[in-house]
Amino acid sequence: MAVASAFIVGSVLLLYVGRYRLPVLTLLVLGIATTYATASGISRVAMLLVPVPMRAFALALLTLNIHLWGDVPSPPVIGAIGGAWAPSCMGTPQPACLGANPEDEDQPYTHDQLGLLNVLLVAALYMFTSAIYWAVAYVLLALRTRKLVERTVGESTATAPLHACTFSGHPGRAAPCINGARHQRQQQHGGPEAEPSG
Repeated sequence: MAVASAFIVGSVLLLYVGRYRLPVLTLLVLGIATTYATASGISRVAMLLVPVPMRAFALALLTLNIHLWGDVPSPPVIGAIGGAWAPSCMGTPQPACLGANPEDEDQPYTHDQLGLLNVLLVAALYMFTSAIYWAVAYVLLALRTRKLVERTVGESTATAPLHACTFSGHPGRAAPCINGARHQRQQQHGGPEAEPSG
Protein backbone atom coordinates (compact mmCIF):
# COMPACT_ATOMS: atom_id res chain seq x y z
CA MET A 1 0.00 0.00 0.00
CA ALA A 2 2.89 2.36 0.67
CA VAL A 3 4.15 1.87 -2.90
CA ALA A 4 0.65 2.41 -4.32
CA SER A 5 0.23 5.55 -2.22
CA ALA A 6 3.61 6.85 -3.39
CA PHE A 7 2.58 6.45 -7.05
CA ILE A 8 -0.72 8.25 -6.52
CA VAL A 9 0.77 11.05 -4.42
CA GLY A 10 3.49 11.43 -7.05
CA SER A 11 0.90 11.81 -9.80
CA VAL A 12 -0.88 14.57 -7.87
CA LEU A 13 2.36 16.36 -6.99
CA LEU A 14 3.33 16.27 -10.65
CA LEU A 15 0.13 18.15 -11.44
CA TYR A 16 1.28 20.99 -9.19
CA VAL A 17 4.34 21.35 -11.43
CA GLY A 18 2.38 21.40 -14.68
CA ARG A 19 -0.19 19.68 -16.86
CA TYR A 20 1.91 16.61 -17.71
CA ARG A 21 -0.90 14.31 -18.75
CA LEU A 22 1.01 11.19 -19.83
CA PRO A 23 3.35 10.98 -16.79
CA VAL A 24 0.44 11.77 -14.44
CA LEU A 25 -1.77 9.10 -15.99
CA THR A 26 1.11 6.60 -15.96
CA LEU A 27 1.73 7.14 -12.23
CA LEU A 28 -2.00 7.03 -11.54
CA VAL A 29 -2.42 3.72 -13.40
CA LEU A 30 0.55 2.23 -11.53
CA GLY A 31 -0.88 3.43 -8.22
CA ILE A 32 -4.34 1.99 -8.87
CA ALA A 33 -2.89 -1.30 -10.19
CA THR A 34 -0.66 -1.79 -7.15
CA THR A 35 -3.57 -0.87 -4.85
CA TYR A 36 -5.77 -3.61 -6.30
CA ALA A 37 -2.82 -6.03 -6.37
CA THR A 38 -2.91 -6.09 -2.56
CA ALA A 39 -6.47 -7.47 -2.44
CA SER A 40 -5.55 -11.17 -2.66
CA GLY A 41 -2.74 -10.74 -0.13
CA ILE A 42 -5.07 -9.04 2.34
CA SER A 43 -7.61 -11.85 1.98
CA ARG A 44 -4.88 -14.47 2.49
CA VAL A 45 -3.65 -12.74 5.63
CA ALA A 46 -7.20 -12.63 7.00
CA MET A 47 -7.63 -16.36 6.39
CA LEU A 48 -4.26 -17.37 7.84
CA LEU A 49 -4.72 -15.43 11.08
CA VAL A 50 -7.91 -17.19 12.20
CA PRO A 51 -8.84 -20.83 12.78
CA VAL A 52 -10.09 -22.67 9.69
CA PRO A 53 -13.78 -22.75 10.79
CA MET A 54 -13.75 -18.94 11.15
CA ARG A 55 -12.22 -18.10 7.78
CA ALA A 56 -15.52 -17.36 6.03
CA PHE A 57 -16.58 -15.10 8.90
CA ALA A 58 -13.19 -13.33 8.83
CA LEU A 59 -13.50 -12.59 5.11
CA ALA A 60 -17.07 -11.37 5.57
CA LEU A 61 -15.99 -9.08 8.41
CA LEU A 62 -13.05 -7.84 6.33
CA THR A 63 -15.34 -7.01 3.39
CA LEU A 64 -17.81 -5.25 5.68
CA ASN A 65 -15.09 -3.08 7.21
CA ILE A 66 -13.60 -2.22 3.82
CA HIS A 67 -16.96 -0.86 2.72
CA LEU A 68 -17.94 0.61 6.09
CA TRP A 69 -14.74 2.64 6.53
CA GLY A 70 -13.73 3.03 2.89
CA ASP A 71 -15.96 3.40 -0.13
CA VAL A 72 -19.17 4.26 1.75
CA PRO A 73 -18.05 7.41 3.65
CA SER A 74 -15.33 8.57 1.23
CA PRO A 75 -17.52 10.08 -1.55
CA PRO A 76 -19.48 12.43 0.76
CA VAL A 77 -16.35 13.33 2.74
CA ILE A 78 -14.26 14.10 -0.36
CA GLY A 79 -17.26 15.85 -1.92
CA ALA A 80 -17.67 18.06 1.15
CA ILE A 81 -13.98 19.00 1.11
CA GLY A 82 -14.15 19.66 -2.64
CA GLY A 83 -17.25 21.80 -2.18
CA ALA A 84 -15.41 23.90 0.40
CA TRP A 85 -12.07 24.20 -1.44
CA ALA A 86 -13.23 24.23 -5.08
CA PRO A 87 -16.94 25.12 -5.19
CA SER A 88 -16.97 26.13 -8.87
CA CYS A 89 -15.51 22.75 -9.88
CA MET A 90 -18.29 20.68 -8.31
CA GLY A 91 -20.99 19.40 -10.66
CA THR A 92 -20.80 21.21 -13.97
CA PRO A 93 -17.52 23.19 -13.95
CA GLN A 94 -18.06 26.95 -13.89
CA PRO A 95 -15.82 29.57 -15.57
CA ALA A 96 -14.09 30.20 -12.24
CA CYS A 97 -12.92 26.61 -12.38
CA LEU A 98 -12.14 26.37 -16.10
CA GLY A 99 -10.19 29.60 -16.43
CA ALA A 100 -10.15 32.02 -19.33
CA ASN A 101 -9.25 29.39 -21.94
CA PRO A 102 -9.78 25.73 -20.91
CA GLU A 103 -7.88 24.52 -23.98
CA ASP A 104 -4.74 26.49 -23.08
CA GLU A 105 -2.47 24.13 -21.15
CA ASP A 106 0.00 26.94 -20.41
CA GLN A 107 -2.40 29.11 -18.45
CA PRO A 108 -1.85 29.11 -14.67
CA TYR A 109 -4.20 27.21 -12.43
CA THR A 110 -7.23 29.07 -11.16
CA HIS A 111 -7.93 29.33 -7.42
CA ASP A 112 -10.50 26.54 -7.56
CA GLN A 113 -8.28 24.33 -9.72
CA LEU A 114 -5.61 24.56 -7.03
CA GLY A 115 -8.30 23.76 -4.47
CA LEU A 116 -9.21 20.67 -6.48
CA LEU A 117 -5.55 19.61 -6.55
CA ASN A 118 -5.44 20.04 -2.78
CA VAL A 119 -8.48 17.76 -2.46
CA LEU A 120 -6.75 15.12 -4.60
CA LEU A 121 -3.60 15.44 -2.49
CA VAL A 122 -5.55 14.96 0.76
CA ALA A 123 -7.21 11.83 -0.64
CA ALA A 124 -3.86 10.47 -1.88
CA LEU A 125 -2.07 11.18 1.41
CA TYR A 126 -4.88 9.48 3.33
CA MET A 127 -3.90 6.24 1.60
CA PHE A 128 -0.58 6.38 3.46
CA THR A 129 -2.43 5.75 6.73
CA SER A 130 -3.02 2.16 5.58
CA ALA A 131 0.75 1.60 5.61
CA ILE A 132 0.79 2.74 9.25
CA TYR A 133 -2.04 0.36 10.14
CA TRP A 134 -0.23 -2.53 8.45
CA ALA A 135 3.01 -1.71 10.27
CA VAL A 136 1.24 -1.67 13.65
CA ALA A 137 -0.55 -4.95 12.83
CA TYR A 138 2.75 -6.54 11.81
CA VAL A 139 4.43 -5.57 15.08
CA LEU A 140 1.50 -6.85 17.15
CA LEU A 141 1.44 -10.11 15.18
CA ALA A 142 5.19 -10.56 15.59
CA LEU A 143 4.92 -10.10 19.36
CA ARG A 144 1.97 -12.48 19.59
CA THR A 145 3.73 -15.07 17.43
CA ARG A 146 6.91 -14.84 19.51
CA LYS A 147 4.91 -15.58 22.67
CA LEU A 148 3.22 -18.53 20.96
CA VAL A 149 6.56 -19.93 19.75
CA GLU A 150 8.19 -19.51 23.17
CA ARG A 151 5.27 -21.23 24.88
CA THR A 152 5.03 -24.07 22.36
CA VAL A 153 8.78 -24.68 22.11
CA GLY A 154 9.20 -24.30 25.88
CA GLU A 155 6.65 -27.03 26.54
CA SER A 156 8.41 -29.36 24.10
CA THR A 157 11.95 -28.72 25.25
CA ALA A 158 10.97 -29.33 28.85
CA THR A 159 11.29 -33.07 28.10
CA ALA A 160 13.24 -33.13 24.81
CA PRO A 161 15.40 -30.56 23.01
CA LEU A 162 13.94 -28.99 19.88
CA HIS A 163 16.47 -28.87 17.05
CA ALA A 164 16.63 -26.45 14.09
CA CYS A 165 14.25 -23.91 15.57
CA THR A 166 15.44 -20.43 14.69
CA PHE A 167 12.70 -17.84 15.06
CA SER A 168 13.89 -14.34 14.18
CA GLY A 169 10.66 -12.51 15.03
CA HIS A 170 9.22 -12.60 11.50
CA PRO A 171 5.67 -14.03 11.84
CA GLY A 172 6.00 -15.97 8.60
CA ARG A 173 9.01 -17.94 9.95
CA ALA A 174 7.29 -19.16 13.10
CA ALA A 175 5.60 -22.16 11.48
CA PRO A 176 8.70 -24.45 11.45
CA CYS A 177 9.26 -23.86 15.18
CA ILE A 178 5.63 -24.46 16.13
CA ASN A 179 5.21 -27.46 13.82
CA GLY A 180 8.50 -28.96 15.04
CA ALA A 181 7.42 -28.59 18.66
CA ARG A 182 4.04 -30.17 17.95
CA HIS A 183 5.67 -33.04 16.07
CA GLN A 184 7.99 -33.77 19.01
CA ARG A 185 5.09 -33.74 21.44
CA GLN A 186 3.11 -36.07 19.20
CA GLN A 187 6.04 -38.50 19.18
CA GLN A 188 6.42 -38.25 22.95
CA HIS A 189 2.73 -38.76 23.71
CA GLY A 190 1.85 -41.01 20.80
CA GLY A 191 -1.06 -38.93 19.49
CA PRO A 192 -2.01 -35.70 17.73
CA GLU A 193 -1.52 -32.47 19.63
CA ALA A 194 -4.28 -29.95 20.00
CA GLU A 195 -3.58 -26.53 18.54
CA PRO A 196 -2.73 -24.02 21.26
CA SER A 197 -4.89 -20.92 21.41
CA GLY A 198 -3.26 -17.60 20.48
